[in-house]
Amino acid sequence: MSILKKIEIKGLWGTTDIEWELDPHVNILGGYNGSGKSSILNIIGGLIYDDKNMHEYNPFFNELCLIKEAGTFYMKAFTSNFSELEGQLQNNVFGDASKILEKVRQEYLGNKMPFHIPISLTLATYQQNNGSRSAITTEEVKKHFDSEFISPIDKVLKDELKEVQRRYISYRLSLGLELQQLFDTSSIEEIKEYQEKRFRYQKRFEEIINELFSKTGKKLMYNKDNTIFFSKDSTRIELDKLSSGEIQILIILLSMVLQDGKPTVVLMDEPDLTLHIDWQKKLISYMVELNPNAQLIIATHSPGLIMENWINNVVEVSEISTFIK
Repeated sequence: MSILKKIEIKGLWGTTDIEWELDPHVNILGGYNGSGKSSILNIIGGLIYDDKNMHEYNPFFNELCLIKEAGTFYMKAFTSNFSELEGQLQNNVFGDASKILEKVRQEYLGNKMPFHIPISLTLATYQQNNGSRSAITTEEVKKHFDSEFISPIDKVLKDELKEVQRRYISYRLSLGLELQQLFDTSSIEEIKEYQEKRFRYQKRFEEIINELFSKTGKKLMYNKDNTIFFSKDSTRIELDKLSSGEIQILIILLSMVLQDGKPTVVLMDEPDLTLHIDWQKKLISYMVELNPNAQLIIATHSPGLIMENWINNVVEVSEISTFIK
């Protein structure tokens, strides 16, 4: 899987070109409210993570270029009516224009052809380092990346936590099965070495959570089915009774554990919104610990996130922007 070396966005909101050289590990995008931080993350996320990031937020842009180690992805966005789209596609680099137009007819218009209906369409290509270039669907682009898009929006936090916990249960079960298979074929020393290596991210996650939650007297516990709950003074606390900040930190750190040390592009839009300043200070360091091979791309305007030696990883939107009109 790949990490990103550079991002280029042409014609963001019709006024701005973006060019951003990325650090392989930690990237923090700062800027005023309304400066375009969320737009940039949603455009990237729409190509490598989930189309709904782009369709729901719908930031206007002309072209996206994602450069990785082995090649470059280009995505062109068209927003026009059908007759204008037909003209725009005649000299495109995305393959046979007639096939694209037929797909638009089927997916957007059915059997009828009302030419005045507005159409938003994204098309992608992939260019390898050898210069060859081929049309590729956005679904195929996603296969080149392991990625996460973590949102702090309160209304989806509890649903997101349920999904992350479901994945964590499967992760713990798979580790247990791997360990069980070793008992028949390996020595005690080999089993201990395996446990230290394979369980290190899970163990560190538990240590971090217990450290963070100790201020309120809570301790992480497991049910027999591997689901999580907390204990406080012998009182059981279910996850849906936690605060939004506690749920948010669980989602973020569990997501990092589930990456299992694999190179993963992690997009986060203002993760600090629900977190205490002390948790903000430690967040990035904890994320890096739980997956040293992840590439973090974070949008924020909170100074808390950069207080522990991350100032050199901050880029302001204005620094990567060129106004085109």
